[in-house]
Amino acid sequence: MLYGERYIDNEKLKKWVNQWEIGRAIDAVSKKINVSQAAQEFKNLMLLQIEFAKELGDKIQDESYYDCLLTCISPAIMDAYFKFDNSSIKLANFYELLLFPADMETKKKLIKGYESGGYQEIGKVIIQNEGRNVGNIGEKSDLIWSVFYNDFIVNIEEGEAVISTHTHNHEEYLTLQLFNADEYTDEALENYVQEILYNCSIKLSLNFRKASVHPLYKEIGNAGEYTLDFERKKFEDIPLLYFNSTFDDISARIKFLSYYQVIEYYYVRANNNLMANKLVDAGIADHNTFDPKVLTKLCKEYRKGSVEDEAIKLVLERAIDINEFKAWLNADPIRREKYTNNTDPDLTKLNINLSRDERIIASLCKRIYSLRCSIVHSKADIDEMLFIPDLNDGKLVDETPLMSYVASKVLEAWGIK
Repeated sequence: MLYGERYIDNEKLKKWVNQWEIGRAIDAVSKKINVSQAAQEFKNLMLLQIEFAKELGDKIQDESYYDCLLTCISPAIMDAYFKFDNSSIKLANFYELLLFPADMETKKKLIKGYESGGYQEIGKVIIQNEGRNVGNIGEKSDLIWSVFYNDFIVNIEEGEAVISTHTHNHEEYLTLQLFNADEYTDEALENYVQEILYNCSIKLSLNFRKASVHPLYKEIGNAGEYTLDFERKKFEDIPLLYFNSTFDDISARIKFLSYYQVIEYYYVRANNNLMANKLVDAGIADHNTFDPKVLTKLCKEYRKGSVEDEAIKLVLERAIDINEFKAWLNADPIRREKYTNNTDPDLTKLNINLSRDERIIASLCKRIYSLRCSIVHSKADIDEMLFIPDLNDGKLVDETPLMSYVASKVLEAWGIK
């Protein structure tokens, strides 16, 4: 798989290069460096490379086009057009995604040798779709290493010398390579990848997780020292496990649902408390004094609490202190803007209204439940008013601080043994 890029179709590659637009290159580089002072010169340099790459397609008719293309473009061009996201590359029909073995059993099935023992032999998974070879999982290609090279290298000054070193061990990455990526839209490609990983698990007992080259790898970090002084509360095991599972490097969707499971864990208990309180309020001491009409009314109240969005409200009414919650929101202007005055068309209707304290819990519940339904259901399965279209991981990442806050308060209010 080291040369997996040999599966790139040259004719498809030429058509793909002809679609390059200069704006994409400018935007990609501007995110990393300030090019304003020499913007025009920089733009001209990038434009020359793009035009030359396109002209190559007309001049070279044999299989050497790919190799010639790589010799005439800079890392900046590769970063702009080859890099699909912070974990993959895509060009023409070829797609390659960085992966980690998700467990030790998978790692030992595919990697022979020891990390500290020098050379390791890496196996591979041949991926077929109804008998047609469409990809591999195994050693990463030279191409993806070239595209992500600058993300793995950092220059450190030691006196007058500048030393280049790796930010982290790039050898630990495997990759998924697909040779028919052009058959899918970007959204469909993500689904296709997930289905491949699913089948690897179900049919081969090989489990993989998507990796990412996080920008913080480039930071030198701090050797901080911290003191933890806490009061032992003896939380219940299962909801505490749900909360702590969010510490793993998982998708924003799974993080959200893990926090949600902390809240969901107490639905039945909240409903039971509701029934007990209603019985007390009704003055019912035993069956001899039980009025059938009162029983009917109580059952209606209980069923109301059994509806999931109402159950969330029951849980949060006990867990969330309104004044503390408002103080938490107001402590960070960006946080307050994000949750109370978000201008995203999909999230505007979920803004938390702080003007009336008695409506804050209901508003918070609507936000949490609508996002939850949009993650776990399709639009056709639920009330359209609860569905948020285009709910991508980028939007859900912004919900993590809020869900972490709410789940922690639920755990502290309901989860102490």
